[in-house]
Amino acid sequence: MKTSPGKLAVVALLLTTIGFSAPQFASAKAPTKEEKALQIELDKARELLAANRKDEAEKFLKELCLKNPQSKEAKLLHGIAFYDQDRLHAAQDLLLELTKEDPCPYEAWLYLARSYQKIGKLPLSIEAYKKFLEVVPKNFEEKDKYGTLISLLENQNKEEMKKPLARPGKGDYLGDVTEQGIFRWAANRMPIKVYIKSGEDVPGYRYDFDESIRDAFDQWQIKTRGKIRFVLQETPDNADFIVNWTNDLKSKPFHAELGHAKLESDGAGIRHAELELLTVDPFKEGPVGKRLMRNVCLHEVGHALGLQGHSPYKDDIMFPQLSVQDGISDRDLNTLMTLYQDDARDKILNASPTIKQHSKSRQAAIFANEGSRLAVSGNYKEAYELLKKALTTDPKVEQADLIRRNLGAITNNLAIKEEDPKEAVRFMHESLFYDDKDSARANLDIFLDRIGVDPKDFAQRLKLSDQCLATGDRVGALIELKEALKLKEDKAAREKLSRLEAELNKNAESSK
Repeated sequence: MKTSPGKLAVVALLLTTIGFSAPQFASAKAPTKEEKALQIELDKARELLAANRKDEAEKFLKELCLKNPQSKEAKLLHGIAFYDQDRLHAAQDLLLELTKEDPCPYEAWLYLARSYQKIGKLPLSIEAYKKFLEVVPKNFEEKDKYGTLISLLENQNKEEMKKPLARPGKGDYLGDVTEQGIFRWAANRMPIKVYIKSGEDVPGYRYDFDESIRDAFDQWQIKTRGKIRFVLQETPDNADFIVNWTNDLKSKPFHAELGHAKLESDGAGIRHAELELLTVDPFKEGPVGKRLMRNVCLHEVGHALGLQGHSPYKDDIMFPQLSVQDGISDRDLNTLMTLYQDDARDKILNASPTIKQHSKSRQAAIFANEGSRLAVSGNYKEAYELLKKALTTDPKVEQADLIRRNLGAITNNLAIKEEDPKEAVRFMHESLFYDDKDSARANLDIFLDRIGVDPKDFAQRLKLSDQCLATGDRVGALIELKEALKLKEDKAAREKLSRLEAELNKNAESSK
């Protein structure tokens, strides 16, 4: 259910009609010379704000706060100046600090609530408005109006929470952003710790850039209802996600983009992200527009969350050319939420319609990357199935040799963990088939002893080869023939080996 236009209009009306006189801090003592001078400057700051000379006011108040770090009123007015500039995150930082003071100017809670509301953080906005009403003077005449505003915001938040997180009928582009595998942050790595490096010394940097990147983190968190969460860090120490600014147009990643996200993963998923953003437009070699930077930040944070590709739809924030987009679309959200579902891998890898759009080589790459990730995490059985699927989908897939070596190591590990010695022998046959190593051969000999086969007996190895073939295990039959022929040359065994190799090669060709 959507909030009606009437309700939204009432909220806007309340925000524009309720006002305050200038903040006053009473003192029982006669003001000192310094206090009088400060009051004159505070009055000037209020005049600048009242005249909507917000940039001039912010600059003036910045200097005033540096000269008078203990002045709560200067801090409050500086926070209001940030708010008027639409520097909502800068306002929040300062106002939150001010709310920890005792006593705290009650207007700090008001502007904090308003800034949260503008960003879309309704629960925090409601909480701040309630706190504001708790601390305003008893004779404050607008309590009822703000109580009404709180009720409207609570209803709006309830209606929003009733909506399904995934938007039915809006579709997704999951197949287009998982071509290289599945990348996502694990739930136990939330919230993602973010450090944003200051860009003040980088040519082309503007203060609204910091607002754009912080808003991007906010919007992904709000849209996912906290499934994705971020927390800002004051230093890069222990940060999971680092944001840097640069004006270097010659850097390779920026030949066609304004941003570049670099990820590091382990068996659990993404463990570190680094985002570099340009402060100049590579296409115009001039300033980056505010709207464009906002879209770039949303887009690049999307990449860093695991959307490793682009949407084919121009209205999505993950479309490669950023111009007409208006924030995170329903399709963007559907794609990310599907990626973060527990059964995401099944949806992507098992007969998902989107994956069939890709060539066999791309499908194989998806299987290979996901299989390798699972192998690193110790999930050998699933890794084994996916890596085998990569080779059967496209035997000439990129890094096929590496896939085979990984399969050799995985099957060796599976054999060691296997309680059934016959099954362990089967795994060791595959290990040698994928990666002919003496260490695997030695392990195979150990398991053969356990099932009563002498690894040094030619006849017993031939017999085991025949037994494997009778059960349809061509790989086991092949390996046993090869190992038998190392013990003794035999024409019949050699011919059988040639036929078996030809059959396996034919099967591999037919699977392409």
